[in-house]
Amino acid sequence: MKRILYSFLLIALIIPVSCVDEDKLFSLDDFPTGALPNFGQGANDDGFIGLGRAADFNMEITVDFSNNLQQGPDGKTQGSGRTTTNLEFSDVDVLDIDVMWTDASTGQSYTGTIGSTSAWPATLSFTGMDIVNAIPELSSPDSLKLGDLITVAGGVHFSDGRYSPAFINNNAGQPILAYSPSFFNHPGYTVLLQYAVNCVSELGVEVDYEVLEAVDAYGAPVAPTSGTFTWVTNSNGNYSWQSYSFGTYQNAYGCCEQTAGSALRIVDLCDDLSISPADGYGCAWELIVDEVAGPVLTVTLSGANGGCFDHVTVKMTRTDGQDWPALY
Repeated sequence: MKRILYSFLLIALIIPVSCVDEDKLFSLDDFPTGALPNFGQGANDDGFIGLGRAADFNMEITVDFSNNLQQGPDGKTQGSGRTTTNLEFSDVDVLDIDVMWTDASTGQSYTGTIGSTSAWPATLSFTGMDIVNAIPELSSPDSLKLGDLITVAGGVHFSDGRYSPAFINNNAGQPILAYSPSFFNHPGYTVLLQYAVNCVSELGVEVDYEVLEAVDAYGAPVAPTSGTFTWVTNSNGNYSWQSYSFGTYQNAYGCCEQTAGSALRIVDLCDDLSISPADGYGCAWELIVDEVAGPVLTVTLSGANGGCFDHVTVKMTRTDGQDWPALY
């Protein structure tokens, strides 16, 4: 009896599978497909919005419906650039360039359309005033404050009349990106661009430096040094120095000099000057602004709390004769 029951169960399991395979209840052709705009930043793109200078902001973006995965021979790792993937799965008529302003003081976001294109690949340029004019809630460039964020994404108009928006509203009525989070980690694909409102930093200058005092980790004085170098601008507010220990590491330890190739960086955030908290050896660093007097800046680099030295105090004089901003 049990054998008969098992036979009936086996037949019952097989029959539905056979029906599904023969009748094909659905097909992938039944589902509409879309297109994924891929964004980039041009050589003339400012990369950030300067506080108080939003009207002067220049945005230069690139957009295409293709994705160069730069796949290696194994088809997984990046490398050779042999594969170009078409992301226009359905024919596109127009791509809207949509922008979203997030007000840092309130957390509220507002959207608008800054432009459009019907040809790609394309390079498009916009100004800060274009952003202000696109978003009704932005009354003027001065409405953009420190910490605000502008997000750029694409709204897609298809040839068959469908529309895929760049932003949709969440349950609270606030606009959010209308893309799956999985797209953010897809190699070679950039779903959005973001521009933060930040203070403009212009410290990429040449200086004559003089070490006023240097003390090693054991409390012993180290011979001072002097010379000339330029603050190398990596990005707005981020700089590299030719040296951070100004020869004092070499004088004290005979090694481990902290040069431009080290992990250290100088950061200027709205005149608040700081240094990376640790170098490539794991030694702690701290920067203290001692004095700003016209073209002369005096700082102390401290290795307290886990540092590999005690401190180095250095005076930097701008060679262009201009005054330093009110750094602290």
